[in-house]
Amino acid sequence: MRKISVSEFSRYCKEKNPSCYIYLTDNQDDECYSPTMKATMRFSEVIISLKPDRICFANCCDRLSFERVKEVQMFDDRPSIGTVFNIVCMDGGSPVKYTMLAD
Repeated sequence: MRKISVSEFSRYCKEKNPSCYIYLTDNQDDECYSPTMKATMRFSEVIISLKPDRICFANCCDRLSFERVKEVQMFDDRPSIGTVFNIVCMDGGSPVKYTMLAD
């Protein structure tokens, strides 16, 4: 795992140009979601803002935004289908981690 900044993540997305970004509730920490609710979201576009540090995933109809992004944890050193990454946001003084996949 390597930690990168929002601007480095922007460069990564431009260079690798993934065809989709996937968010699954099953991949998130247990305290974030109820076991009675499941979601799978696929996005074709990423929009990155550096002031403030924001990462937004979009498709034709939907958006998923992460604000107050502290860092992105990349797991591209592991052989897998796509690249797993965590978006770490600051919620007050505590970091909150969201896991996604770029394919």
